[in-house]
Amino acid sequence: MAITETLRPNRVIPVLGGVALALVWLLDLGTIQPNRIVPGTGHGLFSAVGWTGAGLVTGILLATIVLSTLPLRRRYELLLGLIGLSLATMPLLLDMFAALHLPEGAPYARSSVGAGFWSLLFLLSLMLIESLGRLEARRWLQLMLLVFVGGSWLVFLRGEGLESLSLVREFNARPDKFQQALWTHLALALGAVTISAGLAFALALKMIRSPAWQRPLLGAVSFLQTIPSLAVFGLLIAHSVRSRQRSRFCRILASAGLVGRQRCWR
Repeated sequence: MAITETLRPNRVIPVLGGVALALVWLLDLGTIQPNRIVPGTGHGLFSAVGWTGAGLVTGILLATIVLSTLPLRRRYELLLGLIGLSLATMPLLLDMFAALHLPEGAPYARSSVGAGFWSLLFLLSLMLIESLGRLEARRWLQLMLLVFVGGSWLVFLRGEGLESLSLVREFNARPDKFQQALWTHLALALGAVTISAGLAFALALKMIRSPAWQRPLLGAVSFLQTIPSLAVFGLLIAHSVRSRQRSRFCRILASAGLVGRQRCWR
């Protein structure tokens, strides 16, 4: 990477950091449910983790925004470390939230992850991808970051601090059903991918050996890719036509005095 490119202010990370800062303050970080049936009560960032947690999250996001605009040669390495550490320790926010708000003596009470937490996780991941792209990081570094963040989440999820999460409690109560659903999902997904990969390999081999087949096969594949969109579009057309036909039929009945005119305009 050229030195001028390295020192040039980044435009992507400040935007992502600003959006993350706004969403994490505007949306609920989590909810507390007295049981699995009653709807939960949402808590924003300050209500969920107090001044300490809210100040830490805000400080990290502001630090990423400022750091991405400074003309430092090692700023992307610093951003990579800061964002990666933040992603790895995000479950601590849920642990702190549960410790502050779960009522004592309520065995069925549980906590759930809110939209603010998911938004923060998503936007921090985008900032991490941007930093890796600017660094032109090698595969081993990307794999190390993935193992570090994923391993940290597994350690936190296996600990006692996140036992109150609704998903964790449901999994602990019915592990067999979760395992069955997982294997069903993997069978469906891997089966479809295997069939697609086999067809793609056969078609690619045919096009390599016979260049005359390239145009018709690529045209057919491009047409097949549009079928899902055409199906949804066709459903919308059918619904609009059916609604229009019903409205015309209703108006005919209304003109004959068989139904009230107001019913045709609902």
